Amino acid sequence: MNGNDLRDEILSKRKEVYTSYLNMSIGEFISLYEDNEINLEPAFQRLFRWDSFQETNFIESILLGYPIPAIFVLQTEKGTWDVIDGVQRLSTIYHFTGKLKEEEPLILESVKILKNLEGKTWDKKSDDSNPIDTATKIDFKRAYLPVIVLKADSDPKAKYELFKRLNTGGSHLTSQEVRNALILMLDEDCYKKLEDYTKNDIFKSLIVISENKLATRMDMEILIRFIFIHYKKESILSIQAKSTEPINNIIDNEISNIITDDLFDIDYELNKFDKLINYLYDNLSEEYSFKVYDNNKEKFKGAFSWFVFEVVIWGFSLLESEEILNDDSFANKIKEIKSTGEYYEYAGKPNLKSFGRIKETYKYAKEVFDIE
Repeated sequence: MNGNDLRDEILSKRKEVYTSYLNMSIGEFISLYEDNEINLEPAFQRLFRWDSFQETNFIESILLGYPIPAIFVLQTEKGTWDVIDGVQRLSTIYHFTGKLKEEEPLILESVKILKNLEGKTWDKKSDDSNPIDTATKIDFKRAYLPVIVLKADSDPKAKYELFKRLNTGGSHLTSQEVRNALILMLDEDCYKKLEDYTKNDIFKSLIVISENKLATRMDMEILIRFIFIHYKKESILSIQAKSTEPINNIIDNEISNIITDDLFDIDYELNKFDKLINYLYDNLSEEYSFKVYDNNKEKFKGAFSWFVFEVVIWGFSLLESEEILNDDSFANKIKEIKSTGEYYEYAGKPNLKSFGRIKETYKYAKEVFDIE
């Protein structure tokens, strides 16, 4: 490796991302939305929706002239814009001005600095409305927002990586919430099929998880982790990563490769998962939820376990024969799976929460299900 290798790599990767920098008024953003020239993907709005207090704080920031972070958009081949980062900010602007589709206009709440904002609306919609004055409306529409435009010919994976970096770190979003948006960005049809499957009645019954975990889309994460193991079973152990690498980092990197792989068939993967879920529902418990089996009490105990889940999915994927779902032998083997703590004590290993656990659950699945 010579001294120019790094420089060459930087220049090469820079060419994969084509950007331009603009300043646009809120009035111009409103016109783009009215003319259907900017797309706030409805699924993105569901993923990243602010409550009315957060929206009011943002409106207050604009009125006070505070600096606003840049809006990142992707310019499509048709010339329209898809919002990569800034859905909350733009949705709030459209909500306040009464433009947001299928939403009643925002009524502002009490905030810290502008005490007279409480109860204000954009227009007088009824006798009870308390609209802001005309001069303030004009100031609001003339306020500028910085915009970074990612051109259509940018590399798709560069777009994926940009979105990930914009929405992690200090963000309140979970890894799966960000991952959902990335999947949607890479393949909208695939995302919609995953989303539809989470509404499957048997799946919802079998996967018993809290409302909080549902809100952060653990149901989608279960599907993604199944696909990760099932689709990559032949090569997953050869992934070049440290055993201490956070498992979410590995899944983020690999799911983009899976979704964009020409051989990947989301219908096939979901069909396989559905057969497994129905088998578990019929042969173990309607609320199995990948728990540990208590032999003394003859029932499953505790909460959903990622460790148990991975062992079961590895077993199903490695055996790869639907004949195993024809009787209860596979179900009986599942009842032998130890808890996370019991396994690591038995194996004499530390409790792993990283990529190393995937390797451990692979080895343990071969032992549990008698796989050579």
